[in-house]
Amino acid sequence: MRIYVASKFEDALLAKETMERLVKEGHTITYDWTPEYFAKPQVTPEFLIECAIKDMKGVLDAEML
Repeated sequence: MRIYVASKFEDALLAKETMERLVKEGHTITYDWTPEYFAKPQVTPEFLIECAIKDMKGVLDAEML
C-alpha cells in the first residue's frame, strides 16, 4: 500500500521510525519529508514552496494517510 505519514515536526523521529516499520512490512512511503527536517536547512520562501509541492504530491499519490 502507498502511504503518506504526517506528523508535527516535533515528532519527526517518531514519524521516521513509523515509516521504516511500514517499509519493512512491504508498504511504500509516498514522500519522506523527515530528511528536510533533520538537515535543518535555511528556511526561505522558495524552500517552503518546494516542501509544500512535495508534500502535496506525496498525499495525492497515497492510498492511505
